[in-house]
Amino acid sequence: MTTVLATVIGPYGLAIEAARVRELLPATEAAAEEGGRARRLWRGQALQLIDLRSLFGCPLVAPAVEVVVGDDHASATLALVVDRVLGLHTLAGQEWCPIPHVGAIEALCDSVSAEPIGERLLFRLRATPDFSAVGV
Repeated sequence: MTTVLATVIGPYGLAIEAARVRELLPATEAAAEEGGRARRLWRGQALQLIDLRSLFGCPLVAPAVEVVVGDDHASATLALVVDRVLGLHTLAGQEWCPIPHVGAIEALCDSVSAEPIGERLLFRLRATPDFSAVGV
């Protein structure tokens, strides 16, 4: 059994392992640009801000939510921008299917839910998504 935070990005659903979610924040303008990457200040730390809406090819509509994800090491913590949050859901291992060949999303996600949650199937964010493969 895995508990995930179900989110929405345009027409897509994205599941983020709940244990990796540190905080949900209203989306803000990036705090700064550093090395061509947007940054957000969070609890005194500058986190890389990744707008998943643009990576998934979706229009940037407001309001949006930032999901701070990561482990106990600040270098592995990121702020991910999604359109909205559906809530927490618990899924069994057999409720995930291999991801079809869908281009760049494969570098970020490792499987897809077998059944819809909130009217859409959910792509599951990899434990270590390869944002460099999608130009971030």
